[in-house]
Amino acid sequence: MPADSANDASNQVVGYSSEAQAKTAYAVYAASETSTCLQQVFDKLLKEQVASINAEGGPTATVTADVQRLGVPAAGDATTAYEVVVTIDVAGTTKQLGFVVQIVRLSKYVVSYSATMYQPAPDKFGENIVDRSMARFEAALAA
Repeated sequence: MPADSANDASNQVVGYSSEAQAKTAYAVYAASETSTCLQQVFDKLLKEQVASINAEGGPTATVTADVQRLGVPAAGDATTAYEVVVTIDVAGTTKQLGFVVQIVRLSKYVVSYSATMYQPAPDKFGENIVDRSMARFEAALAA
């Protein structure tokens, strides 16, 4: 991913006392209903924000969110990812803001990666951030 295309990227590692606990935690992210839940959260949040903005006067804003599960290359023992594209229109000017979250389980660890971009996520998000980071993490665990 080109350096200027991401505004923010981060990751977090959570270690569990057993692989079974990590599998249970990861299962929440991988569940089929997770994308529906994320869609509902973003819809509610955006509806509230737009109502507040429009109440202030000025040009009317419309904001929508589209949550999709991404197909991503295998990483760790299991991986799943979601992309949220928020489209903002004010007086005919449209901008997009993209969020990507990828969750990887490796043994008794669950690693989350997130990025915020002023564009939909590039196709190679996983290869450029997740794959390299997981390779370093696996090497550190083996050391």
